Amino acid sequence: FEQKAVAVLLTLLALGVKGIKIGPAPPAFLTPNVVKILQDRFDLQLISDRPLVDLQLAMA
Repeated sequence: FEQKAVAVLLTLLALGVKGIKIGPAPPAFLTPNVVKILQDRFDLQLISDRPLVDLQLAMA
């Protein structure tokens, strides 16, 4: 992740935006425990490596 992307993610979280999709792997600075907390509090979701599946989920 670039510094700008990290800043955008942190800004969205600070504003209380939920349902953010990142990935397919979480940024290296996010530990598994932090990812779990963000998933629970902000509905943070990791995208898969299969774009069609992600598209179908987004359209549902």
